[in-house]
Amino acid sequence: MTFKKKLGEKLDRVFTNRKKLINQVLEAGYQGDYEYGLELLDKAIYIFNTDLDTPNTKAELWHLKAIALQKLERNEEALKAIEKSKEFLEWDWKQGLKKIILPSDDEDYDMDYLNGTHSDILQDLGRYEEALDIVIPRADNVIENWKNLITRKNNDGETKFDHILRVSKDDAYDVDSGILFRQGQLFSRLGKNTEALEIYDTILEDEPNDIDALYEKSDILQDLEKYDEALKVCEQGLKIDPDDGDLLGLKGSVLLSLKKTEEALSFFEQSIQ
Repeated sequence: MTFKKKLGEKLDRVFTNRKKLINQVLEAGYQGDYEYGLELLDKAIYIFNTDLDTPNTKAELWHLKAIALQKLERNEEALKAIEKSKEFLEWDWKQGLKKIILPSDDEDYDMDYLNGTHSDILQDLGRYEEALDIVIPRADNVIENWKNLITRKNNDGETKFDHILRVSKDDAYDVDSGILFRQGQLFSRLGKNTEALEIYDTILEDEPNDIDALYEKSDILQDLEKYDEALKVCEQGLKIDPDDGDLLGLKGSVLLSLKKTEEALSFFEQSIQ
């Protein structure tokens, strides 16, 4: 048997074992056994920590670890894990490009998914402004990240930054509905109800039957004491799903605010059921 053939067989065994390990991790997650999942992930992180493994592979494992830690309410550890995940997706070029999130070499990484987890962990820690910055980056942060890439010379030959990058309202909303939903929640947490309503309306334009967006919108309208509007949105959601316990309870709360006590109690009872 040639050395090449022996090496090939050895690599086949390694990759087979890795696939088996990853499947075990995912299975543990689906079964809600996050402690066991963490044990497997730590083993996988150790095994995959070689130059042969892609940044995507390493980032994915640390991302999964962050999710498991978050499920166990170990949020400070989860935050460190998600930050570690992002480190593998940063390209550090010696000529000057620093900390720019890029797709890795094998395939594009789902940055919305990664940023969503990062934002959720910060939200669990009560760090709402930071969580919002993750899903709606501020213009000055964008400039800081890209200023080494986009430069020009002025008339005196001095290097200047082309501040052409801005996060406009339209750009901020040009993301998937999961990120949009997080934006709405965070604006609401920060008392920015007008911005939150705009986001939920944006979601509902594309997905009129989004129960969660209807609930959040109705809840905000109630906070703004726009009870009739809140009731209308709530009823819109209940037409889609008459048995949604959260919407039934919210409708009872709105009716109570409208001083319709008997009717409100009826919906509270339905919600409990």
